[in-house]
Amino acid sequence: RIDGRDAYGIAASIQEIIKGLPDGFNNPVLTANAVATQTMKMDGSRGERDSIIVGDGVYDFLDYLDLETDGTSYIHSHEFAHHLQYDLGVDQMVDGLSRSEEMRRWEMMADSFGSYFLSHSEGGRMDQTRLLEVHRAAFSLGDCENSIETHHGTPRQRECASNFGSNLGFVSFVDGGHIIPPAELMVKFEKK
Repeated sequence: RIDGRDAYGIAASIQEIIKGLPDGFNNPVLTANAVATQTMKMDGSRGERDSIIVGDGVYDFLDYLDLETDGTSYIHSHEFAHHLQYDLGVDQMVDGLSRSEEMRRWEMMADSFGSYFLSHSEGGRMDQTRLLEVHRAAFSLGDCENSIETHHGTPRQRECASNFGSNLGFVSFVDGGHIIPPAELMVKFEKK
C-alpha cells in the first residue's frame, strides 16, 4: 500500500514518460485495447448493462495494417463472443490450467466464436478472401509472451482459432443455415 505523496510521485513519473511518447497523451498505443465488460450489481449478481469498449489505438493499428474494414468486424465479433462466454460461464477457471493457459483458452475461444459468426450464412456472410483478412487481424493481435498471465495466444494460435471457427461457419452454406448453439460451439472448441 502506498501513501498519497508516493502515489502523486508515481503519477508524475508516469505522466513524464507519456509526454515523451510521440504525440504524448494522444499516442494510439495508450488506447490499443478492446474489452467486453460485464456489469455487476451490488449483491454480486450480473447486471444488464454490458458493453464493449474499443480504443482508438486498435483502429489505428488495423488501419496501419490496411485491415480497417474486416479487421474491425473481427474485433467486434471477438468482443461480442466474450459476452457469450460470460453467459455460458466460460469465465470460470478450469481445473488444472494456469492463469496464462486459462487466458489463452478464453481469448482463442472468442476468436473462434467471432469467426464462426463472420463466416456463417446467417451472420457476417464473409467469403474466404475477406476471412483471410480476419485471420490476418487475429494473427497480428497475437503475442509471444506465454509466461505472463494475460497471454492471449501466439499469432499462429490466434489465426488457427479464427480458422477453426470460420470453417465451422462455412458449413452453414450447405446445411440450410444451421446455427450451432453457443454451448455446443464451446464443446467443439474444447475438443480441439
